[in-house]
Formats: sequence, structure tokens, C-alpha cells
Amino acid sequence: MSQSNLRWPSALIDAVARGECMIFIGAGISRHAKQAGESEASPVGWRALLEHLLENIVPKSEVRRSSARSRIRSLINSGDYLGAAQSIESIYMDKGLSADFRKLIAETVDGPSGNPFMPSVAHDLIAELNPRTIVTTNYDNILERKFSEGYRTVTYESTSLGDSIRTGAYTILKIHGTKDDPQGLVLTRLDFTRLRRQGRRSLELLEALFMTRTVLFTGYSLGDPDLQLILENQFGAAGDSAGHFMLAHNKSHSDTDKKILREAYGVEILPYEGDRDAGLIASLEGLVAESSKLRMEMTGL
Repeated sequence: MSQSNLRWPSALIDAVARGECMIFIGAGISRHAKQAGESEASPVGWRALLEHLLENIVPKSEVRRSSARSRIRSLINSGDYLGAAQSIESIYMDKGLSADFRKLIAETVDGPSGNPFMPSVAHDLIAELNPRTIVTTNYDNILERKFSEGYRTVTYESTSLGDSIRTGAYTILKIHGTKDDPQGLVLTRLDFTRLRRQGRRSLELLEALFMTRTVLFTGYSLGDPDLQLILENQFGAAGDSAGHFMLAHNKSHSDTDKKILREAYGVEILPYEGDRDAGLIASLEGLVAESSKLRMEMTGL
């Protein structure tokens, strides 16, 4: 077992112990998942997903190089993932394959139906934190496989999220949709516009929760467009009055990044060192230990 050098803030430990911490889960957590058996395959991140979608519709092996492929590659290389996704979908649509675009995303992120990606140690540790509300931008069903009992899963289109929050129900909110509904996935610029319209009630509820709950982001990099949009749209109103946290590798951000997150969105980066995967696990183990100890002291058990 690796030792973490991260010192968790007492405010976050207290929030977890009291059940007042909402956890945001990004693709970096799904990346720890594996298929059963000897397969080393794991879910892909934003860039790899877009490259897979592009290769499927405009293969590099084609004799005549597509100017669209070159332009999309430039968008991906520059980090404009939303623009790249929109352009890739346009090619699928022009070829009458719009449904295939969404279906391929669903199949890629969750693995084959007969051998899907399964929860990892990272998911086990998150379960030990016992969060009442989990929000994820991931499309896969890995969380559902881990939390098959006790949690209710809803998407941004749900009209019952408010009831779940009010009654204290354990809830997983898939804010960008689920692979079970490929047409409802949020990936392109137009999709995010649709999210703001069709998911308005869920987004408003989230914004209200951000003012009263402590949020821990894990599995995100600062370049993730889904994280950037959530911070801008839901956290911008909070400013530096909040007190939220992001677990991130110490080489994934600059001092300027830290300043912007803290002063614009009220999110403090908690950096861990060493191997990205092992360091993440060791850090989560530390939070589980600290919060469990405090919870026992609170309950007298």
C-alpha cells in the first residue's frame, strides 16, 4: 500500500464524516476500471474517444486524405474537444450515420455488453466515503455496477431529482447523460446547449447544493471541457465564498490554474505526488481513514 503525502483539510474530513460532501466523478476514476479476465482494456478519456470516433468514420488509411480529418485533428491537438466532437458528428450525419455516432460512444465507454468494465479499488474507496449524492459526467455504467443497491440513478432530464435530494435518498446524477440513452449523451457544443435547456431544473438544483454542501472533484484534469463548463456555469456564482476541493496530481496544474480555481470558483486544488494512479488510490485511502475515524468519534462507536 502506497503512503500518501496529502494532508486532507479538516473541513473536508468533517463534511465527509457528516454526510455533507457531494462527490463529482470524472473520467479519471473510470480509467481505473478493467474488464473481467486477463484483458488490460480500460475506458478511454476525451482525446482517445474522439480519435476513435474519427478513425471509425474517416480512417487514416484512406488513399485520399480528407481535409475534414486534418481540420479535426488540429482541433483535437489544440484541446478544442467540443469543437472536434461537433465536427465529427457532422461527418456521421452527412453519411446518414448519426445514430451510429451515438451508439459507438456508448459501446466504447462501457466496454462490450458481454464483458463490460467493472468497478475498481477507486470505486470501492468512494463507496467507503458513503456520499449521499454522487454527480458524474461519465456516460458509462461502472458506478451503477458498484452501487447496485441503495442508490437511485437519474440523468439531467429527470424531474424527480428534487424529491431525491429533499428526502435524503442516495442518488447518482449522470449530468451528461448515460450510455443507456445514446441520443441523450452530452458531448458536442450543441449538446451542451441542449443540456442548459432540457436539464435546467437539475442544473439549478446543483447550483443550490453547491452553496450548502462541500464538493470534492476527483478523476478530472483541468483541461476537461466538461469540468470547465460546470465550473463556469454552476460554480461561477459561488466565487471564493464556497470551500470546495479537487483532488489532482501535482503536475496537472500550474500556480495560475490554482489561483483561478480558488478565486473564481471557490475550488481548492489538493495536490498529490508520485504515480498518478497509485497516488490517487493512496490519497483516497487517507480520506477514508480520516473520515471514518471522525465518524466513529461523532457516533461514539
